Amino acid sequence: MKQIRVLAFCIFTSLLFHSCANRVAPTGGEKDLEPPVLLSATPPNFQSNFTSEKIILTFNEYVQLKDIQKQVIISPPISPAPEIELRKKSVIITPGDSLRPNTTYTINFGNALTDFTEGNSLPGFQYVFSTGNILDSLIISGALIDAPTMKPLKEALALVYDKETPDSVLGIIPPLYYARANEFGLFTIRNVREGDYRLVGIADKNNNLTVDFAEESIGSAGEIVTLKDSVFVRLYLSMQKALKQKVISSLREAPGKLVTVFARPVQSVTWEFLSTKPAEVIAEFNSYRDTVILYGLPAIADSAVVIWKDNNNFTDTVIYRNDRSELRSKVVIEKKLSGVVYPKTDGVLQAETVPYIYWSSPLKQFDFNKVVLFKDSVILPVNGTFADSLQLKTNFTGIWKEGSYKIEIPPGTAEDRYGRLNDSIRFSFTVPGERAGGSISFGFTPESSSPMLLQLVNEKDEIVRQRTATGPFNGLFEQVDPGSYRLRVVYDSNNNGRWDAGDIRNKLLPEKILYNADVITVRSNWEVEVEWTVKPE
Repeated sequence: MKQIRVLAFCIFTSLLFHSCANRVAPTGGEKDLEPPVLLSATPPNFQSNFTSEKIILTFNEYVQLKDIQKQVIISPPISPAPEIELRKKSVIITPGDSLRPNTTYTINFGNALTDFTEGNSLPGFQYVFSTGNILDSLIISGALIDAPTMKPLKEALALVYDKETPDSVLGIIPPLYYARANEFGLFTIRNVREGDYRLVGIADKNNNLTVDFAEESIGSAGEIVTLKDSVFVRLYLSMQKALKQKVISSLREAPGKLVTVFARPVQSVTWEFLSTKPAEVIAEFNSYRDTVILYGLPAIADSAVVIWKDNNNFTDTVIYRNDRSELRSKVVIEKKLSGVVYPKTDGVLQAETVPYIYWSSPLKQFDFNKVVLFKDSVILPVNGTFADSLQLKTNFTGIWKEGSYKIEIPPGTAEDRYGRLNDSIRFSFTVPGERAGGSISFGFTPESSSPMLLQLVNEKDEIVRQRTATGPFNGLFEQVDPGSYRLRVVYDSNNNGRWDAGDIRNKLLPEKILYNADVITVRSNWEVEVEWTVKPE
């Protein structure tokens, strides 16, 4: 009998083990994919005549707040900023005692509100209240766009100011309302009061609600925005000129070259030497007129001190010190004349360009008869011209056909204004054949006869070719390297041959840029035809 009981126990144990082994282990249920749900708000959302000391938002689960500084936007701003704390399943906000009367406030949590376990976000949750009898309900929405590239500026800020706000403080003082753009550069400011406003966009990289003019772009709507109904506004942002003219860098190069970089383009610049004044001074300006180079004759051997003025206003006093490697003036004068060549040795001569040398100082003379040009080891005649009045750039002209070239410039061919002679200069380059690149034949019909720049840009928005236009015309871009390109037009309102950024302090908008939507694919030995008609907006 005992043996039977033992046998029965063994059978029972075996069956129990088999049953347990075939059970599915518990998984804890399906993964939570739902965002938190608001159960109650005290005072209720969209409360008017708000007088409460605290706002309590209670959810159906434990919540957390992520990236509060960037995600949570209170518009209009409250100063000092309200205290926001978490207590179990509730978010508690203490607005403080600085609320304005008869004002509608919006607390936008962005993507900050998430559940505690899975991090599911409750996107775009807002709490709205008014300290007056009514809730303002108008909406300002729009797009923040990078003016030079026409690309959307994600996470930039749209700021709304009273219409009487001076230009000098736009983007600097706290706004009446503001909102952050999404990944597509689009923003929405809700619960705005009817009225007249000034609208500004800033690329607020440091998240302080103000623009850093040295590092952040800014743009305005230009005109007053009258809000009687909801509106949509596009803002084009660009880097601004410095607030005040000043010298931002300076250096002295041998033999007497003083290089000065200004914060803004100079208008009517003058200089005065406090040190020994050269008998003659030659000035060179770059194309943007924010860099000035003074060549002193005879050579400035010692450190120089110069007072700079722009538009007859004192700008700066600059000390140009000798390089430590330089000893005395005799060593400086004996240095050879140098230059930068294009193309670089063993480089490629691009279409619509010519070989050149850019000299380190203005030339007194250049003997073109001494220049030797080789094509595939055959000597050819070569012509040359100076590209500027200071004779700083020597161009070598000719018909540059497919092949390998070498230019030799013997010692003493060039002499600068300091009496320095060049050493031997040699550089070689190739000209690709017609089959190496493609061509783009275009027909361009603009919407007006204003001065324009038609530009061919590559995938990096770098200008590859450019034509000027004042009306419809046809043209050809030859020998374009294989790749992807687009056409764009710059409305050159001041007719200076380049795109200019805006100046928010002087109510100047950035010059308008339009891109053709079509991508142009260039292949070797192919011709692409493009027709572009710009239609009025």
